[in-house]
Amino acid sequence: EEPALQALVHHCGRDREMERGRASVVKRPGVQFALEGSCIFHNAQPRSSGEQTQVPRVEAEGTWKAGDVMVWVNGTAQNAKNVFTAVSKTAFGGGGGVRFGRAQFSLTGSGYYGKGIGTTFQFNGVGGGGALGGLGVGGDGELRKSYGFIGQLTFTPAASKVTVAGSYGSSYLKATSGEPDFKTENTLISGGLYFQATKSLKVVGEGNYAWTKNSVAGTPKNKTFAPTFGLMLFF
Repeated sequence: EEPALQALVHHCGRDREMERGRASVVKRPGVQFALEGSCIFHNAQPRSSGEQTQVPRVEAEGTWKAGDVMVWVNGTAQNAKNVFTAVSKTAFGGGGGVRFGRAQFSLTGSGYYGKGIGTTFQFNGVGGGGALGGLGVGGDGELRKSYGFIGQLTFTPAASKVTVAGSYGSSYLKATSGEPDFKTENTLISGGLYFQATKSLKVVGEGNYAWTKNSVAGTPKNKTFAPTFGLMLFF
């Protein structure tokens, strides 16, 4: 098992697996289709009168592996509408990445782009507002663009039970053409040591430095540092 780094802001499929520190090994190329109400639009539940989130959404992922290299692409689309006003929006997102991994070393990178999917809390965003009023939707009612990336590096010395890992990632949210110009950035830098005490028990120590800032001049930069310690039990 690889270390579990802090999840950032990417949206579904292989990106989510990387954030959990367990980028799975795919035995052969394949395409996965899912028709369910989770992942990007897990939070897209109606919160305002008359709003409906159309399900099932469309989600697909394709993977390819050769030797120590794995490549993947994924995408999704979801429609939401207000039955009283007839306002309807279709949000979509796509991502992809590559992983090089061996017993002592792994390097993973991925990115995404979407429209109407918001950022950290995805479709509804911070503060809710319903499926048609979250961070993915601008004040003019149009869908906002968001994009981001994350990279992760792990190293385990030969014959060692200790793994050193680090990750860096950012997610951006841009104003629509009808809004005052802004671009919000959410970034996380994470590093940690992971000691495999037994086959089933791993001791974890991490440091996580995160910030949020806006491109608007004079807006303060919000920063936080969170050291963590814990145990992971595997069955």
